[in-house]
Amino acid sequence: LTMMVGLVLLLTLSANGAFATDGTPLYKQVGAPIPDRVNDLVGRMTQAEKVNQLALPFGAKYPAGYLQYNVTGLGATYPFAALPNMTWIETRNQWQKWQVEGGRLGIPTSFIAETLHSGASGGTVFPMPSLQGCTWNPELVQSAASVIAMEASASGADRGFSPVLHFCTDPRFGRCEESFGEDPMLISKMGEAAVTGLAGPGSAGAADTYIADPVSKIATEAKHFAAYGYGGRDGSMPAEISDNVLYDVYLKPWRAYARAGGRGIMAAHNEVNGMPCHGNAELLGALRTKFGFENGLCASDAGDINSIQHFRVASDKPHAAAIAIKAGMDQELDHDGAFVALPEALANGLVNQSDIDRATGNVLRQKFASGLFDNRPELLYVDPVKQAAALDLPSSRALARKMAEEGIVLLQNGGGRSGHPLPLAGLGTSIRRVAIIGPNADNAHSTMGGYTSAGANIVTVLDGAIAAANSSGNTWTVEYTNGACLGDTPGCACPIPTDPLQAPCGVFDTSSIPAARALAASADVTVLVLGDSSTIMAGDPTLHHETGTCGEHFDRDELDPPGAQLALLQAVLNVSDNVIVVMISGRPATFGAALSDGYNAAFTTSSAVLAAWRPGEEAGNALWSILNGTVNPSGRSAHTWPATVGQVHQYVPWFLPTATRSRASRYADMATAEPLVPFGFGLSYSNFSFSSGKLSSTTVTRTALFNATVTVKGVGPAGACVVQVYFSQQLSSRVRFDKMLLGFTKVAVPADGSVTATVQLKASDFEMYDKAVGDYIVEAGVYDIYIAQSSADAHPEHLTVTVTV
Repeated sequence: LTMMVGLVLLLTLSANGAFATDGTPLYKQVGAPIPDRVNDLVGRMTQAEKVNQLALPFGAKYPAGYLQYNVTGLGATYPFAALPNMTWIETRNQWQKWQVEGGRLGIPTSFIAETLHSGASGGTVFPMPSLQGCTWNPELVQSAASVIAMEASASGADRGFSPVLHFCTDPRFGRCEESFGEDPMLISKMGEAAVTGLAGPGSAGAADTYIADPVSKIATEAKHFAAYGYGGRDGSMPAEISDNVLYDVYLKPWRAYARAGGRGIMAAHNEVNGMPCHGNAELLGALRTKFGFENGLCASDAGDINSIQHFRVASDKPHAAAIAIKAGMDQELDHDGAFVALPEALANGLVNQSDIDRATGNVLRQKFASGLFDNRPELLYVDPVKQAAALDLPSSRALARKMAEEGIVLLQNGGGRSGHPLPLAGLGTSIRRVAIIGPNADNAHSTMGGYTSAGANIVTVLDGAIAAANSSGNTWTVEYTNGACLGDTPGCACPIPTDPLQAPCGVFDTSSIPAARALAASADVTVLVLGDSSTIMAGDPTLHHETGTCGEHFDRDELDPPGAQLALLQAVLNVSDNVIVVMISGRPATFGAALSDGYNAAFTTSSAVLAAWRPGEEAGNALWSILNGTVNPSGRSAHTWPATVGQVHQYVPWFLPTATRSRASRYADMATAEPLVPFGFGLSYSNFSFSSGKLSSTTVTRTALFNATVTVKGVGPAGACVVQVYFSQQLSSRVRFDKMLLGFTKVAVPADGSVTATVQLKASDFEMYDKAVGDYIVEAGVYDIYIAQSSADAHPEHLTVTVTV
């Protein structure tokens, strides 16, 4: 009997996660269920050890401060600065060794990388998401994310700050460049692809599962949750949004992310409907209980838990910490934040021990999933030889180039007086002298964009032109001048602003225009590279981000290119009949929206206009492949380009309620009510047409899968066409948007040939949020289906489908 009781006790202890039969604590048992390992470790930790796991100090100014965490451990860090007389890798490896071998419980630190469009210093710099969305190619986004994860992991990161799931619904917002676009379906599909590439295949509840290949994959921390930039402003701006818009638009990609295996989120700076995101129990509760993110990691943006006090809903640090942790926040990105006051909040009854234990468990959950507790040196330490062998491989550069080629959008072709639309014909014969002009023509920082890594080899537009001329046997020549200045334009002296309201570098400086005008007048073709500058974390630690005009902290109140660029454009148009405008920028632009000679006249009088966004390290090569016709452009705009800043929020397809179509009116001072560029638009060197559209079923249930097919005919060279499917509900219980994207596909079309394109659709995507039900519903009824080339396609294939109960 005694033996039986002892055996039962041993089995009970093992089942409860105390020790294995060999005495190994359960949390150290490789492959044991993650929830059991988490519970076992949390039960062994002191309060100080728990609170320190909630800390995520960051920045180069904080290296010495890391030492205070040596005994009780550090939750995570980003970025990790080198200590004196040590390289970054040596410091990082030594720190991790202290934690794993010297810490009481051997809890490793999580290292975080910026993984928006690159993963490591010296690694591949892919185009920014603003261009990635314009590829309409989720498979390409997934492939790029896989490379980013591999490079980040080889460089010591187990977690990455991406994908970005906020919207560019207001292009005044400086961080539009980080977004896949303005549409919830497109952002959802791209976000799903990114998380699959970064972390591997997953599903809802992924936080309690292991990453299958932690050597080449990392955990994700998507940002910024939620409705960030809604009003065109960064920071703590309000987003007062109806439930209809909040759930049907801004939260849709977050639900898709959670269901695709997303493991972490970063909350946004702003407030939503009266409560800061970092203390918004409704938002975080929906994420955890409705979207399948129950045990996911909710981490803060820099200083934002402490900043709950600034919203005047918390009186001090303990109060701010209590609001955040009870709402669902788990970890704090800060040097001296509010979570250090959690013991005081607990003592004062503001929080429960279970709140602290939950947050601690969610932080540890990601480390277990990443294999950091499994005694695998390749996951704990950086091998500099293996790291170097993983960075910026030829295959990765080729992928970056392909992404740029697929995402550059031809917005206008054959305008002006030239009669020489793209692709350029006669290079080396009728075209012998090419002028490259503009502040972004040889600007590596603006070409690769913000939130990237140092050490990249960037091919600018000028570099690409020179390479193209050399490869053609130098039968045509290239000459360059900048013509105007932005904050980071080479050859421009830009003082660092001392006043936050000071105008950015280059404003009203027209001194470089005469030389540019003279060069354009003598050239056969002028490629004018305009746009804005992205300088925050743009791969150069010496670059002062205060000189930027786009990116974080750089919202604008107008959309014309900053500085003297419009004057430069007009000067060049006055002397040249063949002007190709390339926009390297992070947001949609206008082209003299307030000029007396007509709205955006410079847009239509240019020979061609291309949106290159932030095209990454292979920018110049990709662009010249399009200009010379080697590559047929296939990018389609993931953004509406308003004709004036006054149109912001007016002509985004899903923003337009159905009733406004029947009562459409224009502004009294505008000749047209249409945007400059509609969502989904883009030109090709081929002319595409659709016919024979049909649905696999015209009556479906709410959960049914069905297909839309259409014949795509191309006239001209081989190319790729994006088939877009939109829907409208004929009769609904509340006002819905006029037109919503339902699905899409990108198909290759042979020269002067045709193909049948199939778009897989889900009836569940007809859903809308029902506040009374507290969830999404699909109403029975008739839905119009439009198979189109853009949201403004005048001749779509129009079909209907009936959804039954």
